Amino acid sequence: MNIFLDTYGCAINKADSNIIRAILGKHNFTSLEKAEIVIVNSCAVKAQTESRVADAVRKYKRLGKRVILLGCLPRINPKLSRSLGVEIVDLDDYHLLPYIIDGDRALEEKDRIKLPMYDDSSVTGIIPIAEGCLGNCTYCAVKNARGRLRSYPEDWIVKKLKHLVKIGKKQIFITAQDTGCYGLDINSSLPELVKKLLEVEGEFRIRIGMMNPQFAKEISKDLLPLFSDKRLYRFVHIPLQSGSNKVLKDMKRSYTVEDFMETVKNFRKVKDMSIATDMIVAYPTESEGDFEDSMEVLKKTKPDVTNISKFYPRPMTEAARLKPLPTQILAERSLKMSKLCRQISLESNLNYVGRELECLVTGKTKYGQLKGRAINFKQVALHSGRLGEFVKVKVKGASPTLLKA
Repeated sequence: MNIFLDTYGCAINKADSNIIRAILGKHNFTSLEKAEIVIVNSCAVKAQTESRVADAVRKYKRLGKRVILLGCLPRINPKLSRSLGVEIVDLDDYHLLPYIIDGDRALEEKDRIKLPMYDDSSVTGIIPIAEGCLGNCTYCAVKNARGRLRSYPEDWIVKKLKHLVKIGKKQIFITAQDTGCYGLDINSSLPELVKKLLEVEGEFRIRIGMMNPQFAKEISKDLLPLFSDKRLYRFVHIPLQSGSNKVLKDMKRSYTVEDFMETVKNFRKVKDMSIATDMIVAYPTESEGDFEDSMEVLKKTKPDVTNISKFYPRPMTEAARLKPLPTQILAERSLKMSKLCRQISLESNLNYVGRELECLVTGKTKYGQLKGRAINFKQVALHSGRLGEFVKVKVKGASPTLLKA
């Protein structure tokens, strides 16, 4: 059977797609044109992504393909999912895929972390370390899909890393809905886990996934010393979402602006630390003053990367009951913040011009140019190097999104 696998969303979804490929290993994963079956591993965190997924499913149906929908969309927006008129597989039922596809016996193992995972030819390996979170954010639908925190055992994660290093992976993403709360349900912690991962021998680099500020603040003291190991990217992703304490309270985010700023200050103690954050503009209760507060916090903390999302209500969330702000305000605030953040990113990257950096060659851009990652996960445009090789380069230029060797 020829299968086309279409994946959307976060690193966990990408890891899930590798599980799907392994479970259905006897089949041929191929291009859309050659496929009889299309499996859509969906994301619905944002309305725009949800629309893209729905449009893709409709397109595949028009092409006469057998379409199977899985991932987060069926749990986040079951009404839309059912309206698409395709087969739906729940997140907890991936073990049934052999039976669903062609009537083969389902796998006896149901636990997703114990299911096999396909090893692709890229230099990057993904290790989910937990699923779910401890938050109750008013705007977020992910909890409807992934549930409460469930941390995976340390020994399983270490075993997975050893396997990935053995088969030649050089870049390892440890990921979760919130890596910062890892272990709180199993008497462990993210720093304890990372310390054990760094005991694994080999030449590789680990990137820690997103951690919410309240947990990042608590673990920063124990996490900071571990960045002295060059195999740990000097990079953290700490979402602020709003620079107004009033709006953060309305969002039911369990931290303050001051907590975020203190946490950023702590991580900046590490040389060349790169910090990414997320912002939501035009949350329904955000006033003009609240928005300006967000702009001021960004000016003070200067995140290297800022992911900006316009607020859109998601199904079955508290914020969906609030009256949204006019679309013109969404557009104006998004544009204004984007301009500021591009300038901050450019200024940060220009500081590296003239410096020599060691980079891991990770692949090619869509234009065919080699690209790599520096020690702090900044993307670097390269002129030479082999995939998976560590190369030393001198930075000659910069843009808001990358360094140029």
